[in-house]
Amino acid sequence: MATSWCLKCIVEEVQGPTQARTRKSRFISGHAHPGSPYVFGLVGVDHDLDFPEPMPVVGISRSASGYCINLVLETMKTYSSEDGLTEEAIVAKLRTCRCHHLFLHASLRNNSSGTCRWGEFGEGGLLWGECSARQFEWFEGNPVNDLLLKVKELYGLDDEVTFRNVTVSSENRPQPLTLGTATQIGAIPTDGIPCLLKVLLPSNCSGLPVLYIRDLLLNPPAYEIASAIQETCKLMSNVTCSIPEFTCVSSAKLVKLLEQREANHIEFCRIKNVLDEILNMYKNSELSEILKLLMDPTWVATGLKIDFETLVSSGIWLFGLFSYKLILLGKKQ
Repeated sequence: MATSWCLKCIVEEVQGPTQARTRKSRFISGHAHPGSPYVFGLVGVDHDLDFPEPMPVVGISRSASGYCINLVLETMKTYSSEDGLTEEAIVAKLRTCRCHHLFLHASLRNNSSGTCRWGEFGEGGLLWGECSARQFEWFEGNPVNDLLLKVKELYGLDDEVTFRNVTVSSENRPQPLTLGTATQIGAIPTDGIPCLLKVLLPSNCSGLPVLYIRDLLLNPPAYEIASAIQETCKLMSNVTCSIPEFTCVSSAKLVKLLEQREANHIEFCRIKNVLDEILNMYKNSELSEILKLLMDPTWVATGLKIDFETLVSSGIWLFGLFSYKLILLGKKQ
């Protein structure tokens, strides 16, 4: 059935007629929605379904330093915050970030005119126009902690569930692109303006790489991170050995399927392939330097800080674990 928020799918399986009178078996295999777009029941079959990336729950507030946006991903149990944004910058983020639910903090209502009528005298009018076209809910209290409580209530999570802070400091980082600039260069889809990414990237490039490049354009990284990405590209263009395929796997999808014990051998093979590529790069003198350079850009993209040696040692252990698991699955089949 369709609602104003999302599409909901409930699957019921009923055992067919048999000679002996047996009790019918019924179960609900999944409740898929934009915040958790996964349908279960694939663990025992050879199917591989593509799922869209889960949408975050977004909270917007205001402080003395500017506007603040908080993003919470229930699937990954993570949240991130970005403060000190201008009104144009936060509108640009809203237009490029599809959210499952939008929460507006009461601090947005308090403007310099001393009233609680948001948008009066033009202040906050651009953001209000963007938010008023969406469904949203007001909330009070701490902009981060109370938003996490809203998320737990929304997804029916226990109070003991914790969320990991993956915020990357914006210190020494350029300001995000303004709404006007992002629109003019085609980084934000706009009628009559060609999409910049379609010009920059090959026609067969889609999915996670496109999202990553778009995020770099809209939110330029710090100089050190940008230099590491640039140096990586230079080295990759001059290597004499073969370069790994760089398997693109949605981390949110893997986490959800592993957490629910729904991952089948297809997902295990993908994880094993990623680990194999990392270990092959580590063993190759040319590619090892590229792998080291990718550590900090990966940290900025994922919020997960890990040192090079830990990555390699953990990769070796996990590679053996998944190889053993795939051998067991092969014997069962």
